[in-house]
Amino acid sequence: MKFQSLRTSLAGSALALAAALFLGSCGGGGGAANNEGGNLVLLPNLGVTYYAGVPATMTVGGGRRPYRVVSSQPGIFPVPDEVNSNSFTVIPGNPGVIDDSVQVGQLPIRSVTVQVTDTENNFQQAIITVAQNFIMGYGLTYQSNCTVAVGTPPQACAGGETLIRIEPTFNGRLVPHRTLRLEILRGPLVFLYAPNGAVAGNTVTVTSDEMGRTFAIMRVDSGVPTQFGIIRLIDVETGMYADQVFSITGVATATQLEIIPDEFTFTGAFTNQCGTGSGSFLVFDGLPPYTATSSFGEVTLNNTTSDTNPGFFTFNVSNPNVCLTDATIIVQDSRLVRGTVTITTEAGSNDPPPPALRAVPTSLTLSCTVTSGSFLVAGGDTTATINAATSDPTLTLLVAGRTVTVTYTSPSGGVTAVPPTLTGTVSVTDGASVVSVPVRHPTDCI
Repeated sequence: MKFQSLRTSLAGSALALAAALFLGSCGGGGGAANNEGGNLVLLPNLGVTYYAGVPATMTVGGGRRPYRVVSSQPGIFPVPDEVNSNSFTVIPGNPGVIDDSVQVGQLPIRSVTVQVTDTENNFQQAIITVAQNFIMGYGLTYQSNCTVAVGTPPQACAGGETLIRIEPTFNGRLVPHRTLRLEILRGPLVFLYAPNGAVAGNTVTVTSDEMGRTFAIMRVDSGVPTQFGIIRLIDVETGMYADQVFSITGVATATQLEIIPDEFTFTGAFTNQCGTGSGSFLVFDGLPPYTATSSFGEVTLNNTTSDTNPGFFTFNVSNPNVCLTDATIIVQDSRLVRGTVTITTEAGSNDPPPPALRAVPTSLTLSCTVTSGSFLVAGGDTTATINAATSDPTLTLLVAGRTVTVTYTSPSGGVTAVPPTLTGTVSVTDGASVVSVPVRHPTDCI
């Protein structure tokens, strides 16, 4: 407000002085007719501050028109090249670079020199300042509850809360009862409602108090790495916004992923069988999404990506005929940090059970002319004695080692088959298991 009052008073003085000069030099209007005046004057010429976006008027008096005008900062204070009247109006721009003399907490200003020259090369200049005029004020201030051993706590940290102070300012004045909305553009964080600490989410709306201040609270996710966050502050009434960047101090970035467990061993049940089975593991100290790749065809992954933190993967090993030594699964996160899982499958220490008892061939067909047939007993206990039996009275059995010979004897002793064909059963055992062999033959031969 002090700067506004000064500008107003200087502008008024400039107009009064210019009018007096015009009347004194023009002799009641004679000078105005031939465009002559007294000494060249440019007002205001010192100590005035204009705010960006607010029209600023300067007065030129005396000398001879037209006046040539030059600004040392045309991007901030864009004056006209030539003026044929006794004033000109400029809408200043927002200074992107401020004076080196401005201290923290002071009004951000940029000094500008305005020069005016008349047709007779009479010269005057004025030094004015242009102040930043953000609807959001001059930035946000952050106060975190982050713990540091020495020095100032960071603006935000992994797992911590940060108080954001906002002072909406326009034309140098703090604005009370101003509704603002904050939106997260980037960063692993959420806003909290100030009264009760409940999660507001990615956006929150606040209103400045009687003193033109308002606050918001944000909380950063735990375990995140160091990074930058971006918040957009929006003036709800006008839709104007300003993006604010702040730093988040996170946990140290690991050079290798922590995988638990990272070694698996599967053992087979018998000496002739490699281990099989399934397993799962968790991935820590990385940034999702995680990806996993198996380097061996015998190891298959049930999922190759995981968006959770920690990451979670499961796999299967299903080939008992191939034993693996340190087969690998490679896991990496979104930053290409890697970790390795090793899998070994080995044969068991128990002797395998004998193969199942079986007959080769599995059945016999006898006739009135081909009355005998044999089958070989395979599998089972190779050291056991083979025994055979049948309930069919027309069949005679002869066991020689592991060979069983079956002979059909018809009741009538002829050579012509009498239907129907019957099926007898020969049962063979090694003492531990039994196998049955069907034997087809005629009812009789006449």
